[in-house]
Amino acid sequence: MVNKSNRDFRLFLFILVILSFTFTVKSGTLVVDGRANSVIVVGTEVPDSVKLAANELQSYIEQVTDVKVPIEAKPSADDSMTNVFVGQSQYVKELGVSVDGLGSDGFRIVAKDNWIVIIGRDYAGPVICGKINPWRYHETYSPNWKVSAFGETGTLYGVYEFLQRSCGIRWYMPGELGTVVPKTSRLEVGSLDINEEPDFEYRYPWLCNFSETDDEPIWYRRVGFGAVAPVQITHSFREMLKYKDTHPEYFALIDGKRDFTNLSTAYPNGNLCLSNPGLIEQWSNDICEYFDANPAQQVYSVSPEDGMYRICDCKDCQSQIDLQVEENGQFSNYVWGFIDKVARRVSQRYPDKYIGCIAYGRYNTPPTCIDKLSPNVAVMICKLRVTYYNPEGRERVNRSIVEWKKKASRLYVWEYYLQSWLPWQNLPVSFSHIISDDLKFLKGLSSGEFVECESWRAGEADVLPNKMNFPGMQHLNIYVTGRLYWNTDLDVDALLAEYFKLFYGPAEKEMKEFWLTSENYWMNQDRSEAMVGFGGGNPVKLFTPERLKKLTGFLESSKAKTSPESVYRKRIDLIASEFNVAAKKLSNDRVVNIPKLTISSTDGKTIVIDGKITDLPWENVKPETFVDLNGYEPEFDTKAYITWDGDNLYFAFENIEPEMDKLCVKATQRDQAIAPALWDEDCMEIFICPDPNNRKTCYQFIINAKGVVLDASYGIGGVDRNWNSGIITSSSLLADRWVLETKIPFKDIAINSPADGKTIAVNIYRSRNCGKGIVSSCWSSPLEMRYMSPDRFGEITFHK
Repeated sequence: MVNKSNRDFRLFLFILVILSFTFTVKSGTLVVDGRANSVIVVGTEVPDSVKLAANELQSYIEQVTDVKVPIEAKPSADDSMTNVFVGQSQYVKELGVSVDGLGSDGFRIVAKDNWIVIIGRDYAGPVICGKINPWRYHETYSPNWKVSAFGETGTLYGVYEFLQRSCGIRWYMPGELGTVVPKTSRLEVGSLDINEEPDFEYRYPWLCNFSETDDEPIWYRRVGFGAVAPVQITHSFREMLKYKDTHPEYFALIDGKRDFTNLSTAYPNGNLCLSNPGLIEQWSNDICEYFDANPAQQVYSVSPEDGMYRICDCKDCQSQIDLQVEENGQFSNYVWGFIDKVARRVSQRYPDKYIGCIAYGRYNTPPTCIDKLSPNVAVMICKLRVTYYNPEGRERVNRSIVEWKKKASRLYVWEYYLQSWLPWQNLPVSFSHIISDDLKFLKGLSSGEFVECESWRAGEADVLPNKMNFPGMQHLNIYVTGRLYWNTDLDVDALLAEYFKLFYGPAEKEMKEFWLTSENYWMNQDRSEAMVGFGGGNPVKLFTPERLKKLTGFLESSKAKTSPESVYRKRIDLIASEFNVAAKKLSNDRVVNIPKLTISSTDGKTIVIDGKITDLPWENVKPETFVDLNGYEPEFDTKAYITWDGDNLYFAFENIEPEMDKLCVKATQRDQAIAPALWDEDCMEIFICPDPNNRKTCYQFIINAKGVVLDASYGIGGVDRNWNSGIITSSSLLADRWVLETKIPFKDIAINSPADGKTIAVNIYRSRNCGKGIVSSCWSSPLEMRYMSPDRFGEITFHK
């Protein structure tokens, strides 16, 4: 009689043997015992992306095994060797493997016996790029890697998937520091038959200039980003400026003048009369000529300029405003009606090309007067998924997207991952779960996304860095997005768990706490807070001293778990170095405490506006000092003096300037907003909200070093640059400084009589140019680069 325990043990051994056999059957051995047991086979006439795929495969196998597998044009005749075929070739055809049935950028990996095939849909033509920023050649093509942001590269994606599955490679961040490379002495591959294509065809994050950096362009492809062709949908009414002299009737009529600049928009690129039939015909013909000359392009943008707050005053245009809907849809019938007319004309010659327009500003929601847009209209919906910590806001946007899908055959999304900008710069704004949920919703609705995630360094607002800045804080959101573009069904928690383990090693637990705690802060912030910057509430209130201390503790504990020379410590050090900058900033008294000032009246004494600050009332005014945008000591000293009388508010400024001979003061006309624009010069800028409890109403004054003025008013309708005040200015240019005096009538800024104790919200900026680009300083730190940040304005109280 067989003992039951012995019988069970033998059965266990039998099962173990079977399982062992099952999981050790290999289709091919690539590397064994320190030698190559394989060759990489690439055809001689293949696109650059396929050559790159072969080189990437060879390079990473060598990094994993310390063995260099040769790249050959022909397979090995040795039956003991494994042939790895990369890209299309006659040998792949003989094996019967094809990409038939795959969608854009799709690939196939097949491993059988002693061969492996990795092939995909590959573009073989000239470099594809766009004509406008940020789709141009230098922004989207790397001559070093010979890789573009556009054009199908299915074989390359297949190689990256193979390396992830078979070698455990991960690319969490650009560069060597961001790459996980396990080590092994034996590399074997089991039977495979994989067909993959992305869930979204268009996957383009703008994070660098491809031509001027090496790490980011290749990381772009390694993570899974790419597109068949650029979807150039952005502000484009400026295209018609070439007709301003010959056809002024094409342009919007604003207060009796044709708008060739910024009479009705935020930027000086003109506005159009969308009711003009000649404009419709002209632009349709121009678009067809463009497609004639650029057959590889798929989309042409016809979109209003940024900040269009008014439309043409003519009767036909005005009749199309819909005041029965919310503000973000009041211009929708007007704009989309025009787009539809242009698209239908173009479709007569190019039915397979798209006319694209952004759903933005007051034309963000679908038109109510059109049931179905022309099939060749592409809608680029501008939205902020980072704000989806607010479920009500998310549902409102999602409903709009569903309605758009009913009216348009093709949708895209313009997303903003601008947490590398101020005020969120260097802070761990993490929203992986929002990304996962939103992309699951968008699958089947959207054809893909443009993600605006370029970085701007504080104090360098006019310089776009060539590479991705702040990688410690940026990389996780971008990595998760790239992976989910291919498969929205991926378990984001499993993806993150793998990331914490592989990227941080011994500090896995502590860094998991760092990131997930940060995400929890973001998801549970006060939804009543006013929006600051791109996508959140007030960073000072969200990242409190207690929270900063807690997050710092996670980083310090992580360092304690890792050796200083390890790659894990280097990654943590990078993240900590970025985070510490923000933590220091948010602990700064000039940031935490918005300035409050009580100003005394002139007590009946007269101030003469002569640019000298010598009148008696100024002697009793204590000067206010400036800080930089982050609340620290500025590079150049500025003093502000403020006082008032019964009718006027007075400002005087003393600006220390060591390079007076280089002052930039070229503007000569009031409200000059085209080059040279006043705000690009050496100037002072004053913002005044007469009611600190309603900061949507605001008045702006820009005065350059010679006293030339640009004034504007802000209200619910946006900015009105046609508004003029009765401001009086005078300046003096001295040896080492320039001095400015201003007098602003109270009646012009909606203050009838400034009674004792009345409070207003104010901020003051100095823009220093001197031929080197703007360096900013201010009275109240806005924590961001834009000056119009009323929630960060200081407060001034009147005292008699």
